[in-house]
Amino acid sequence: MLDEKLLKKAMMNVTDDTIITFGKYKDKTFRNVYDSYKHYVEFILAVQNPGKDFNLFREYIKRKEDEKAKIITPEDMKAIDNFLNTL
Repeated sequence: MLDEKLLKKAMMNVTDDTIITFGKYKDKTFRNVYDSYKHYVEFILAVQNPGKDFNLFREYIKRKEDEKAKIITPEDMKAIDNFLNTL
């Protein structure tokens, strides 16, 4: 597995436009694959002992999932508002 310090340093240069350099979706951007191929995203997350580039994409996926988890949708706001009104 890639050293944690090296991985964090490498992730500083990863963006939505980073190009995948391996596998079935080689030459596509991280964002394109993340948005369009959910089955592949699930596969990436499940692989044990990935290589460096593979691991970068996995960390990108985790970062995107964390960002998604932090977004409050209008439906969430309505549910929160309804809950607060019951107090």
